[in-house]
Amino acid sequence: MKFLQESWRSFKRLFKKEKEEKREPKKLLIDKDFSLRQEHTQLEIDTKPRPPIRKKREPVHIQVGLDFGTSCTKIVYSQAGRRSKKALSFDHGLSIYPNYCIPSLAAISPKGEFLLGIEAARYLIDKEWDSGFQRFKVIVAGKYDANFRDLKTEENFVRHRSINKYPESFTPEKVTAIYLAHTMNRCRNLIMNLQEYQDSEVDMTFNICMPIEHIENNDVRNAFEDIFSKAEAIERAMQDLRENFNPVIEDPKPEYFPSKEEKRVFAIPEAVAGIASYLISLRREDGLHAIIDLGAGTTDISICNLVSPKGESESLWYAAKNIPLGTINIERG
Repeated sequence: MKFLQESWRSFKRLFKKEKEEKREPKKLLIDKDFSLRQEHTQLEIDTKPRPPIRKKREPVHIQVGLDFGTSCTKIVYSQAGRRSKKALSFDHGLSIYPNYCIPSLAAISPKGEFLLGIEAARYLIDKEWDSGFQRFKVIVAGKYDANFRDLKTEENFVRHRSINKYPESFTPEKVTAIYLAHTMNRCRNLIMNLQEYQDSEVDMTFNICMPIEHIENNDVRNAFEDIFSKAEAIERAMQDLRENFNPVIEDPKPEYFPSKEEKRVFAIPEAVAGIASYLISLRREDGLHAIIDLGAGTTDISICNLVSPKGESESLWYAAKNIPLGTINIERG
């Protein structure tokens, strides 16, 4: 028993000594010849600037609808995968045109500048009623379908061209192509600068309404599809900042014309577009429907019967007609 007690006391003395030694700071013995030396470490610091880590751009597909009207063009866009559709606002402040419209106008200023859309409307605002290049869509259609022909509008076009000494090669087809390219480019820039798309890789497709009754082959459709192809090439050249391109005095290079696979501009019959937008709306109802779109140069009529068997919508088309008469005939009267 005494042996155990003595062993326990010895153990306690040893434990107390180790504890005190831990509390006391240990002295560092330094050699008198010791000196600090600065040497390179094995890992050298890379002083070259490195590019910042950028977030991968998300691909986004956007459909842009252009209602290419006789007097003005309305634009609506939607993103694939979203149900909502939005109208573009141009905030031009022109009292006779809503902000969601681009005037379907072109004009030549006294300095010889070729003006389009909003700029043309501002220049022509205090000029005679029929000044500038107007209703060029109807002039083009009238070349290939006599029902659309408007001699007064054609005369005004030729007069404005002659007064400003532009050549006869400056045709209504060329004006239409340049106007559409200008409008598409303006829409593209507006959409690309929206906050939600600034970090996205945007693929944009344009659907343009044109004055034909159906998709069957006809001269009016062929003429407008040629114009749309040229407009797409012009707009591509506008995007290419390496090119100092002026569509008034030159044509786009062949490489700017898209192949079938690259095509991003498509034609939609006006008479079909009106009823099609109703068929996908949330307010659609079953039954017989007639839609009349009374425009400045043409009137579009669509008739169809919408039925929903077993919850699935089905539309039965009865007519899709494009009449070459509009409010311009009323205004002249």
